[in-house]
Amino acid sequence: MIRDQMAVSAGAVLLCCSILAPAHSQPQEPLLTYGRGTPKQVQWEPSSQSVLVVTHDNMLWQYNIATFEVITTRLDVSEVQYSPDGTLLLTRTEDGAWVLRSSASLDVVLSERFSQVFFSSDGAWLVTSTADGSSDLRATANPEIVVLSDFSAIVFSPDGAWLVTSTADGSSDLRATANPEVVVLSDFSAIVFSPDAQFMVTQEDDGEYMLRRRDAAPLHALPRPESDITGIVWLPDSSAVAMLGSADEILIYDIATRQTRAFVTPDRARYNSLYWSPDARLFFDQDYAGSFRVWDVSDGRMIAEIPSEEPYLPPEERLQGVSAYYPIWFLSWSTDGSHVFRCKSYGDLGLICSAYDALTGIPGAQFSGDSLWQRTAFDFTPDRRYLALSRGLFDANTGAVVADFSETNQDGTFRAWSSNNRFMATASIFSQQIALFDLQSMQPHAVLNETPFRYALDSLAWSPDSRYVLAWGGRATNESIPSGLITIWDAETGAELGSITDHIVFGHQIAFSSDDSYVAATDALGRIAIFDTASGDMMHMLSGASERITTMQWQPGGHLLAAATGRVSGIGYPHTVPVDGTLVRIWDTRTGNVVALLEHDIRVRALAWNPAGTLLATDDEELHVWSVASWAELPVPQIIASPPYPVTLEWVMEGQFISRAQNNCSHSPGPSIFLYNVESGASIGPIVCIDQPPIWIPEINTTLASGRLCEDSGCTLAVSAISPEVDPGYTGDSLFGFPVTYTFGAYGQRPELLRSPDGQSLLALSEGAADMWLLGLENASLQWTTENVVSVALSSDGRRIVLAYGDGRVTIADSTTGDILFALPDSDVLQMLWRGDGAYLALLQRDAVVVIDASSGAEQLRVPLEETANASIAWQNRYLFVCTDLPCQPVLRDVETGHVVLAADQLPATLSHDGRLAAELNGSIFRVWRLTGAQP
Repeated sequence: MIRDQMAVSAGAVLLCCSILAPAHSQPQEPLLTYGRGTPKQVQWEPSSQSVLVVTHDNMLWQYNIATFEVITTRLDVSEVQYSPDGTLLLTRTEDGAWVLRSSASLDVVLSERFSQVFFSSDGAWLVTSTADGSSDLRATANPEIVVLSDFSAIVFSPDGAWLVTSTADGSSDLRATANPEVVVLSDFSAIVFSPDAQFMVTQEDDGEYMLRRRDAAPLHALPRPESDITGIVWLPDSSAVAMLGSADEILIYDIATRQTRAFVTPDRARYNSLYWSPDARLFFDQDYAGSFRVWDVSDGRMIAEIPSEEPYLPPEERLQGVSAYYPIWFLSWSTDGSHVFRCKSYGDLGLICSAYDALTGIPGAQFSGDSLWQRTAFDFTPDRRYLALSRGLFDANTGAVVADFSETNQDGTFRAWSSNNRFMATASIFSQQIALFDLQSMQPHAVLNETPFRYALDSLAWSPDSRYVLAWGGRATNESIPSGLITIWDAETGAELGSITDHIVFGHQIAFSSDDSYVAATDALGRIAIFDTASGDMMHMLSGASERITTMQWQPGGHLLAAATGRVSGIGYPHTVPVDGTLVRIWDTRTGNVVALLEHDIRVRALAWNPAGTLLATDDEELHVWSVASWAELPVPQIIASPPYPVTLEWVMEGQFISRAQNNCSHSPGPSIFLYNVESGASIGPIVCIDQPPIWIPEINTTLASGRLCEDSGCTLAVSAISPEVDPGYTGDSLFGFPVTYTFGAYGQRPELLRSPDGQSLLALSEGAADMWLLGLENASLQWTTENVVSVALSSDGRRIVLAYGDGRVTIADSTTGDILFALPDSDVLQMLWRGDGAYLALLQRDAVVVIDASSGAEQLRVPLEETANASIAWQNRYLFVCTDLPCQPVLRDVETGHVVLAADQLPATLSHDGRLAAELNGSIFRVWRLTGAQP
């Protein structure tokens, strides 16, 4: 089998694979390293004096809030957690083990290698577990001393007064946290505390359930259902305890009257979730399809049944994939128990919510909720008076709108409550602002303007003393990337106090200057860093753009840099009015100054310099050409306003022609082509839906397009060409003449097509036969044909072709005559790739990667492969990229010397023009490598 000839690029491999360094390679030091990694966790220190930042490369940074300077750093930290009093800091290593440190000095390790850790609610006690499942109890004040050890589990009561220790044999003991060494109660298999911590129910070893007082003294045994007990649930007010039986029975025991109420709620296999009202008078049960029923606790009477429109399917049918895509349902009681809130979400469509009267089931207020990016359940204010959703605040009893965020441009997709419960901070990917809302006055309090990470902000955090709001750009969403910028704001005034800029993402766009003296790298905030590749020094930080750069190009042979920010995204701003997206900025990289601002009507989609660097073409759904000498716009004819599809611009002849393409073919591959003569204004187009980009050589007016015309009976080949003679009847203003289309060839099935670089030859591979056609302006002639061919690859100059046959033979032939130049050793070839200059041919075999000298047919390099290797190859500039195994273990080799120039995580994302330099983005660390000093 021959693999697809479209090789995976090395950049794509780097993005998708976990990279491990081959043992034989020698790591090199980068020429420069810039950036510290995008934050994945940001946490305040409890005294609000410092903030911790954990990056995706498992680095911990501690910053002083007063100065924004680094206090300390730690390696191998993937997660952090402070103790409630702030005296201890738990750090988690990359392999998942917790380390206990003193927060006063992160270098002081108190204990380590824990698989799980947690504090009691009052913070006085710490439970640590090891990998073997053993749990220990430690006092937070002296965590190095183990108070209790070797338990399988340690659990605290809701008020923290009791702890339950369990051993591996299933026995449990009750201990007072004031004196944990003393066992107060033993010989029970389960315990359930009441919400007010005044009672507890224990399951005794004999199977009975005992009601006990706060001090664990027994009161009396509880009655139980006739069927097996499946759950014990206290009512919210602690007035009664419910025993759930397996036969749909519910038995409620009243603590004060010692009365028992028993009733049946049928079909509990379907309605298997119970939720008590806050006053414990009602409860509702629900199924996964969104239907729910309301029941009276006093007599077990069903008061209301509110079905959903979604069909119910048993779990076994859902598991078999019979069901359609069901929404997710969220239900909750209002704070006074008068209403039930029900919301449904299909994930990407947000929540649609309704409030139902609990006694009648009549629907009341309806309101919209959050998007997929933020919430998966209800979000009440800390006092539970209001329900917070992206559109505003709603009365937690009725669902009525209290504050509409849309009126003040606060859609509140992301929210965070201040520690004193006074303010709510709201942010959104749809807004440039963070808004503070006063929950006392129910009015907007302050707006934090000009957040530079508006397109990826999903992290807000209040300081423990409620004085500051910390905001940072978190995860990416739909063509956006997190900025990594961390800003600190005064909650009373809304003023920005400072920012931490160490973690901004660089390298979204990377480009070398034409002489490789400089490399430009964009960040997530719209800035461009210019580095000197000789010294590694940063020369300039180009600023002015309001969003990240989406397209950037150096002036050929010059020092100018053109860039635009017109990103295409369904999030943020319409494509016609993006922030700054209508401007193309031109910087002088020698001074760092903006020398020109090119205005456009709508979003700029593409730009391209001509080969001489004297003209710049831009596209905003119309074509514009600018003179570098004056930055005046030259007149360009507009044949048709192109739709808002991805566009590329290409200068195909110096100062003469621009080709313009947009992917607007619904039934066949390829772009539509427009050709322009900038000097004369002549134009032709569009030639639509061709299967490959054109290759234009003006001297011979070569073929523009090739395609397939397929019917049930088979396929013929079609070509559109430009006639060298002007048709007198053609009325268009064109120097090129007019398109001529003809068909040739007949194939029983759809052939694979390869075009020569000059566009004059076309190879068709179908049913084991390879046919080489010479394309003329009016017809095509068959040059040669050969049988039993399973794969072919044309050299970059089109003069040679490699053919792999079904019997294992591999030959290199003259592409014009079909004459064999070299016969290579028979092999099971998986992949064949010519280097860009045509000097070498790389063959991927099952047991080796072989590089052939194309001038002699001699073997230039052989890299053995393990039999189990899952390998792929690709050329990067003059180097060969070899990826082996899964996960990928990539190596970049100089085939002329056989040396490894880069390996493992050192592999580049972009190579310089002469192949001496490489730039990469690893996490958010931007690095440049000099490809010298390679190791064999």
